[in-house]
Amino acid sequence: MPGPGSSSGQALVPGIHAFNLPKQDVDGRDTPGDEVPGRGHDGKKGGPAMAPFDPVSALVGGALIGLAAVLLMLLNGRIAGVSGIFGAALAGDDRGWRLAFLAGLVAAPLVMGAIGDPLPPPRLPGSFAIVIAGGLLVGFGTRFGSGCTSGHGVCGIARLSPRSIVATLAFMATAMIVVAIMRHGLGG
Repeated sequence: MPGPGSSSGQALVPGIHAFNLPKQDVDGRDTPGDEVPGRGHDGKKGGPAMAPFDPVSALVGGALIGLAAVLLMLLNGRIAGVSGIFGAALAGDDRGWRLAFLAGLVAAPLVMGAIGDPLPPPRLPGSFAIVIAGGLLVGFGTRFGSGCTSGHGVCGIARLSPRSIVATLAFMATAMIVVAIMRHGLGG
């Protein structure tokens, strides 16, 4: 059976098929310059392909995020909303566990890189001003929406919070609109 990312259409996992995924190297990563139809992760037509969907790692990652959220709620009585945890850590409220939580978010990919599974380097827009503007907009949005995708999307929806469901729908709708504009309007 071909490895992940095979374009043969054979099952990666029984019952789940790959559809037109790019061919990958032996290590399972795209080679720089691999050309596939459509848009790559750099937003250009025919550019390098995004990493193919891997249902196993998505399931494991989702389960770990859910487990972490449940454990934080059970053991600390707190919601795993990263923007709230970060903001309160800056304000000095109950800093110990907040700094440990944030350190874990930074340490996890570093540990994975050290044991041999590094993340690919991030691809940033050409202008650093766009990165700063994006960060400020995200920060404003998390304050305006009283939370971020982790707090509303993971924890709030799990608690069936109407406010979180509406906030998550707003996040998703905004993301779809921005992608449509950037790919087919301003950026396309």
